[in-house]
Amino acid sequence: MKRSLAALCIVALVAVAFTAGTWVGWRSAATAPTAPAAQKVLYYACPMHPAYHSNDRGVCPSCGMQLEPVFLDDASGAGARSMPPGTIRISPERQQITGIRIGQVEERPATGTIRTVGKVTVDENRVYRLLAAGDGLVKRIFNNSTGGLVRKNELLLYFYSREFLGAQQAYFFALQSYDRFVAEGAPAEQVNVAKTQIRAVIDTLQNLGMGDVQIASLSKYRTATTDIELRSPVDGCVLARGVTPSQRFDRGAELYRIADLSRVWILADVAAGETYNFQPGTRVRIAAPDGAGREIEAQVGNVLPQFDPATRTLKLRVEADNADYALRPDMFVNVELPVSLPRAATVPVDALVDSGLKKIVFVDRGNGYFEPRRVQTGWRFEDRVEILEGLAPGERIVLSGVFLLDSESRMRAAAKGVGASEQDPVCAMEVDRSKAAAAGRMVVYRDKPYYLCSDECRKKFEASPAKYAEAARPVRLSPAPSPQRRLPFADSSLANLPGIESVPGGTLPPQPPVVTRPRALGVPQDSGTPVMPPAPTGADQDSQAEQASRAPPTPTGRIKISRDPVCAISVSEEDAATRGLTSQFQGRTFFFASADCKKAFDENPAQYLAGRAQPIPAPRETAGPKTPTRSSAPKIVDPVCGMEVDEKKAAADGRTSSYQGRTYYFCADDCKKAFEKAPAKYARK
Repeated sequence: MKRSLAALCIVALVAVAFTAGTWVGWRSAATAPTAPAAQKVLYYACPMHPAYHSNDRGVCPSCGMQLEPVFLDDASGAGARSMPPGTIRISPERQQITGIRIGQVEERPATGTIRTVGKVTVDENRVYRLLAAGDGLVKRIFNNSTGGLVRKNELLLYFYSREFLGAQQAYFFALQSYDRFVAEGAPAEQVNVAKTQIRAVIDTLQNLGMGDVQIASLSKYRTATTDIELRSPVDGCVLARGVTPSQRFDRGAELYRIADLSRVWILADVAAGETYNFQPGTRVRIAAPDGAGREIEAQVGNVLPQFDPATRTLKLRVEADNADYALRPDMFVNVELPVSLPRAATVPVDALVDSGLKKIVFVDRGNGYFEPRRVQTGWRFEDRVEILEGLAPGERIVLSGVFLLDSESRMRAAAKGVGASEQDPVCAMEVDRSKAAAAGRMVVYRDKPYYLCSDECRKKFEASPAKYAEAARPVRLSPAPSPQRRLPFADSSLANLPGIESVPGGTLPPQPPVVTRPRALGVPQDSGTPVMPPAPTGADQDSQAEQASRAPPTPTGRIKISRDPVCAISVSEEDAATRGLTSQFQGRTFFFASADCKKAFDENPAQYLAGRAQPIPAPRETAGPKTPTRSSAPKIVDPVCGMEVDEKKAAADGRTSSYQGRTYYFCADDCKKAFEKAPAKYARK
């Protein structure tokens, strides 16, 4: 009985627990009805081909990959719309799976050591070449082969040369004359003349190749010899021996080449981007090749590093003392160059995506959004790289997984048709170049194009371009260079080499910016009022305006051509948009062949579209003496567009063409090209 009652109680408790759990689950679902809506699936897309969308789950027909859901908040959130082009969103789960790691831009100095390989060479200032002053014959050679060490005044060989016989007799005669004058007590003038003769004969013997030791022996024993001695001029190593026993040699032949190895050069290979202003006298360390761990102190030489085209490296000359001859020519050693760089904004090398044409760092914008930002880099040392433009210290960037983000950003940008982006100089918004140029929101100021995000920003920029152009100039985060760049080797004699001699003290003054402002075509030199080009009238205006605003669609890859509503010349839309020769009127975009046509259209667009053009009245003559004016001279008119042309300027710019013995002048290169294609058509005008 008790067991039955216990079983019944257990069943009742289970039923109550099941009922309570069901009720709690239903209440939770009722209190949060909007949770699933936040993750509403908008469509399914292929990770490899983002342009492919599907309403149902499945696989991509192109690559066979499983389609992934794209949620409503990911595709249409306000944050995504305000981000620059190319910005992507990666969920926290995917960040963890792909190993994306976030860090900050750090501002710090860089110190360390560059370890490279150097090759030992002889000091060119300590190389001695022993050359034959005349023809002769080698009689005997001592034990001094190539590579052997010799001492100063050590005997190298005996040779014979008949030129020494006469010089020795002259030397003996001068010595006897001097001894006789001294013994007889001759006047001082005669004694001095004898000394001069002795000095002249000694110079002759030295020029022929006789050493001071043998000349002193001749002076002591007064006996002529046919065995002329050749001795080493310095303590060093025999680099080359060019004679053998019983060998004849000619005048100018190299007998020996000896180098003093007490001080040598080491040519260290340094990459072109790792010079880091190694100043002359910088102390470096060289690992001795004896294997004992001994280090040799050296210093950077006072010469410019030479470029080696074979290895594409710079040869940095390092000079070191070599008293014990531990360093031998052509020996390779390890060189340690100390590096100390000033404080700068730096990022890890792995955070940089370098495609060759541009360098990108992904910036963490929060909520899983990553912005690809173009940067300009400076020095690169160890695992850090300097950021000159594009980032500020403290910004959060992606340190690892950047190649995944780069590929994702490229694919999504290609799917959306996003091209290269620029920053709006007015509102600092990211703007797509191609879209801004197609919409006529590109302004050229001082030969540099600026892209605007809206017509309001374009109007503000055109009102004061200098203000916004200066504000749009990027700010360098590293210390700005001084107005004059000091050359590292300016204090040496190399500052006077060709190409630097015009710069006092080895400084290069900054070049001022070149600003070219060509005079508008049709504007006289002595007047600031432009001459309005003749406007087409009648049916021509309507057809030209219709063709200019409604260009027929062309297949992808072809050039879109429109007609200039002012001069009726065919214009490439892409070329005109790149040069800023576009205007907006009544919701339509018009393209022009030159800046004068655009200016004339902007002043009165309705004149060229509605057929209300009025001819410009000629100036009335007033009473009084007539003065010569420019209007009294014959007018030169462009046969294509009918604009007035400055004859001298057109000839200087090469905008002339001859046809049937007559010379025609043009206001623009496009008019000249149109004339040369059909000269008979325009010559009849």
